[in-house]
Amino acid sequence: MRISSYCLAEGYQLDNLVRSFNSKKVDHEFFEKEVIYFNAKDVLEKGKKKKGADEESSDGEIFIFKLGIIVFWNCDPEEEKEITSILKQFAKERYREAKVEREDCSYKIEFSGDAYVDEENDLIVLDNGDTLTKLAVSYALAYSTKLTFFEESVKNTIQENEDLPQEFIKKGKISLSSRELSKKMGRLFLERNRINLHSDILYTPDFFWKRPQYEAYYHMVIELLDMEKRAEILNRKLDVINELYGILSGELQHNQSSRLEIVIIILIFVEVMLVVLKDILHWI
Repeated sequence: MRISSYCLAEGYQLDNLVRSFNSKKVDHEFFEKEVIYFNAKDVLEKGKKKKGADEESSDGEIFIFKLGIIVFWNCDPEEEKEITSILKQFAKERYREAKVEREDCSYKIEFSGDAYVDEENDLIVLDNGDTLTKLAVSYALAYSTKLTFFEESVKNTIQENEDLPQEFIKKGKISLSSRELSKKMGRLFLERNRINLHSDILYTPDFFWKRPQYEAYYHMVIELLDMEKRAEILNRKLDVINELYGILSGELQHNQSSRLEIVIIILIFVEVMLVVLKDILHWI
């Protein structure tokens, strides 16, 4: 069976979604004020009854995370598309389609064995079908998908600005106006801060403090996704952004100092000219 996770927005307004589910009598569970669990059938069949559709929905399960990730278990692509469309009204800063990151893998349940990961086939094998077990795995997949989004975002930011250090080396300055430099600095600052605000994705969620028996499933998938090494590489890339930010900041300060020096020179020149003019008028 299939698991897919999508990074669709900067975050989700889960409190509003809970109120909506309560008003429509949709069965759901709210964990730690950061994850909502519900069944695809409960949402889709209510919508189909309104439309008069007869087609029965699958028994897929969905976890929607406050940090902007939706994890689907055993849903088909059409159901995923329909549910993400329903949920978009609760999104904060929804990403453009071109920026959406998605990760897929497969899973199966073997009640008689132990949980493990088949890395070669990208398969997660669980020893039970418990909702909390799936949530533990979903936490790891959600964090990985958000990290993938950050990795691509940082990579694109670095590529967009990679010519600046070379230009600074060759010319001793950057051929951008102060306005353009300020805009680039602003974008780099926002990129860096956005990732720093989500730095908690690199730590074990609070969910497992109360339910330590499920933490092994989380770490099993975290190891499969090589999260620690990826986080380390991402931090190195963030260091590159910090260096770019420092270069632009220094160049902007230089430009401002140069303009100030020019203004001072002009003022001194005007003062000298006024003194000379005064002396000339005095002798006349």
